[in-house]
Amino acid sequence: MQGSGLRNEISNIKKTLIMRYILSLLLVLIWSKTEAQTIYALTGIGNVYTIENDYSVNYICSLSNIWPADIAVSPNGSIYVIYNNQIYQIDPSNGIETLITTLPNGYHTSLTCSNNYELYSISEDGYLYKYSLLSDSLTNLGDIGFNSLGDITFYKGNLIFPTQDELGKYMIKAYNLGSEELVDIFCGGDNYDFMLWGLAIQYTNCSNNIVLGVNMQNELLYIDLSNNTYTKNALNIPDDEMIFGIASTNEHLGSLCTPENLTDLDCENLSNNYLAYNKPFIYPTFVENQLFWENFDEVTTVSIYDITGKIIFKKEETSITSIVVDNLEKGIYILKLESKNGSFTQKFIKK
Repeated sequence: MQGSGLRNEISNIKKTLIMRYILSLLLVLIWSKTEAQTIYALTGIGNVYTIENDYSVNYICSLSNIWPADIAVSPNGSIYVIYNNQIYQIDPSNGIETLITTLPNGYHTSLTCSNNYELYSISEDGYLYKYSLLSDSLTNLGDIGFNSLGDITFYKGNLIFPTQDELGKYMIKAYNLGSEELVDIFCGGDNYDFMLWGLAIQYTNCSNNIVLGVNMQNELLYIDLSNNTYTKNALNIPDDEMIFGIASTNEHLGSLCTPENLTDLDCENLSNNYLAYNKPFIYPTFVENQLFWENFDEVTTVSIYDITGKIIFKKEETSITSIVVDNLEKGIYILKLESKNGSFTQKFIKK
């Protein structure tokens, strides 16, 4: 009888432990599902927010020493940012940055994290890099031919990023991590909405992802890659701030998908009835010597601001058609054009 009682007691203990394990597993799953919808946004002055369902933003922290260009979230929820060619981990409780590694090949504006704790970034010269947080190792994946306007994320086993061709046409490209092929998956044309500084996905499964973008008007775009359409909503963010990058807490799951061969739209050769609104734009976005603009005439005042909002250059003439910027240091700047018909502002990056 004593042996039987002991066996029953052991059996009850096992059942209790199993129930506790199941309960803890359910709590983890519930927590993961809840957290899966969090979208972080990074502004040009180094403030970090979350984007809420009503398009408002919730302040998280301010970075103390840097004004980075993009943000990424690892599978365990750690937050990383990229500044010039340096990657930092940030403490969201106080905004303190810790340098993780330095990348080669100049300026970087994009950052995302895989499910294997690998940070990916594209340099200004179009080189793709992978840095492993686990092994502290850096891999140059080669020249993919295009840089990013400001962000990068995973989609169906591909790395996708917004970019711009030599004619100023906007598009989203996909780099297949298996075949190493680069294709156009969204054609924005002359549509100024598609100067995307932020790009992320909300992951459901390998076949179903919500693609999100943020443009320089602080508008959140829901992008349908299946038919080259989108909808947009204005974000309720302070007027003196611009979002430079976004990241989802579950976009890393897109790296687990088998790389899919996505349809190449060949944006450069389309007649482009897609989304052509004849809106003003400046080019090139990555500039060495001189900036030009289209669809904005009779410019009388040109101003350049750094990312803190401080004006560092101003020119006033009867008619200005371009501006020389070769004396600027490498970094992110804001160009403001003014004419009798109004004003126009756009970000550019000095190489």
